[in-house]
Amino acid sequence: LTATANYTNPSCFDIDGGVIQVTPRNGSEPYQYSINGSAFTIGSGLFTNLTAGNYIITVKDANDCEYVLPGIAMINPTGPNNFTTTITR
Repeated sequence: LTATANYTNPSCFDIDGGVIQVTPRNGSEPYQYSINGSAFTIGSGLFTNLTAGNYIITVKDANDCEYVLPGIAMINPTGPNNFTTTITR
């Protein structure tokens, strides 16, 4: 069993908007997932509404084989994403 992860950092500072998508390979379905030591749950491997921080995801297959993804570090953006200024005289 192996797995890969794609992720998107939160789009705004200190807002939960991060996403991690885990894709397991070479295992037997159904797959279960644990994020940061939480209880295993069967799901799609999609984790949403995540804040900036470090995440460790463990994947377990039907044969109880486990694979731990290396830590995923989600970061806050450093400034505003969109900024509009209007000056009225």
